[in-house]
Amino acid sequence: MGREDYKFMQLVDAIACINQRVNLIGIVVETSLPKSTKGTDYFCSVKIIDESRPSLGIYINFFAETMEKLPHVGSVGDVIMVSHVVVKIRGSEVYALFNKAFSSFALFEGRDHSGKELVPYQISSRYKARDQDKNFIMGLRKWSMQHKIEGLNESLQLREIKEGGHLNLLCKVLHISEVKENDWMLLFGMEQTHPLLLLKPIDIWDQHISFMVLLLLEDEMENPLPLQVEPSPVSRDVLCTLPPVGTILRMIVDQGNEKIGIKFLKTNKWVKLINVKCEVRAALWHAVLMPFSKLCYLPDDDHSVIERQRSYNERIQSKWGRMPFTSFPWPSHITETEHPDVPFVTLMNILSHPEVTCKFKSVVRVVAIFPWRAEDFLSPSGIYRVRLTLEDPTARVHAFLYAEDGVRGGSAGVIESLYGVIKPIPIVKKAVDIRSSGKIGSGTTEIPFSVILKDPKEENLEKFYETFHGGNVSIQYLVTVDVVRGYLHKPLSTTVEFIVESEKDNLPQKPVSPEMVIFYITQDTQRHTLLTELKSGGFRVTGKVCTQCSLLDPIGGELTVEASAVPIESIDIHLIRVESILIG
Repeated sequence: MGREDYKFMQLVDAIACINQRVNLIGIVVETSLPKSTKGTDYFCSVKIIDESRPSLGIYINFFAETMEKLPHVGSVGDVIMVSHVVVKIRGSEVYALFNKAFSSFALFEGRDHSGKELVPYQISSRYKARDQDKNFIMGLRKWSMQHKIEGLNESLQLREIKEGGHLNLLCKVLHISEVKENDWMLLFGMEQTHPLLLLKPIDIWDQHISFMVLLLLEDEMENPLPLQVEPSPVSRDVLCTLPPVGTILRMIVDQGNEKIGIKFLKTNKWVKLINVKCEVRAALWHAVLMPFSKLCYLPDDDHSVIERQRSYNERIQSKWGRMPFTSFPWPSHITETEHPDVPFVTLMNILSHPEVTCKFKSVVRVVAIFPWRAEDFLSPSGIYRVRLTLEDPTARVHAFLYAEDGVRGGSAGVIESLYGVIKPIPIVKKAVDIRSSGKIGSGTTEIPFSVILKDPKEENLEKFYETFHGGNVSIQYLVTVDVVRGYLHKPLSTTVEFIVESEKDNLPQKPVSPEMVIFYITQDTQRHTLLTELKSGGFRVTGKVCTQCSLLDPIGGELTVEASAVPIESIDIHLIRVESILIG
């Protein structure tokens, strides 16, 4: 092996050696995601710098038989050593080409590992360690500690993003999943402001904007805004691992870019994503990873990472730190809530809360409402029911105002989370023209009509479910009448709900037979503070109650007070209804 094999060229000299083999060593500042080529190989590019080219650097293009054989850089600032790469030029761009037949590489930890042994964490099959390399690596580590990598910390705030534009993001990879074949979703966390979604187009008259809002609200019945853009919701186990503050941004890798090696991304790592595309789907911002997008992993001691982690910790510890940045220094005083001194929480706090029933206070944005007209909030049966679609930087949820909540306004109602959502299933939907166009005289006009919901001659008839109004599950049967008037007049519309009940002998299944369970209550089963007389014993209540029974029948049971060291003033029985939604 000749002496030239031990020589590393500075980058400024290497760019002049077109079509020649050179040895290079440098600091990694940028990488691309591995992807398959049109042939049988896999490809990625790595940008490196050194003292001679601290800003421009040079790209090294790698080709290998598998993605595993490509370099997988652990963090920006790491040192890469390549031997026998060929310097090429395409247009005005000079780059180095790694040839799998005779080139080699080795990756070493960077500046934050200057005290460790010089052992590479990844090498190619043709790499051979040399004692002479250690001085070059130590010199680069020392230089990188004193040199600020230009452009590394340049990234847009989320409030500056534009639909269809490209930007750089500094964020943390939280979760990666394949939502369907060749379609991947990534969740990123950022300590930044949640972007406001503007109605498009924005260069139209105010009355047109009002008209567009009207159309969006009317469309909520037929095409409700989804709570997520992915086909299936995130599992609760994953949800509980997500940070409660900051912006949760989804990134999509669709089938058009399935060749990108997304599975090689590392979770719980801070990264800078370069040249990602911003799009809006279902009124939700998300990023799209493109074939030309690049990334670089950031070490935990990077200045930008430290600043964001410090800001996150301060918000977590602050009583008011869970308000969105857009509401600082304080949310609008137009609305008031009960318990003004209760600290705010985010929607992610609510979704990951361990208790099913609890009260929260949050600053959220209302993005949809159903029904959208105030006169329709009150149902024909005299009950207020409204469904709000709420969002903050961490999540989007449905909130149901029902009964007194719809009147009082001091309670957010029932939250339907993004991990328990099923699109409404139409049981029956028919439109009947009961009167053709023409004039209707003044006064009261009666128009008799009838609609056959089920034709007895049809086969495979499905039985209608009974009417049910719940927090997460609702079964309703509505009759809507529309009267279309002239061009200068608004159409008239009204909706009436009718109740469907089934006789016991006409149920889809046999009536549920009562199922009894035995219970007992003693001082040892209680978690709250007890009177002194009860702590030492002398209290026991036993009984049995029906845990499964028909809704048409009363709930039965027995309760026996066997012993009590103090007089009993009252016995209260609390019934809690729990609704479950099964997906898949």
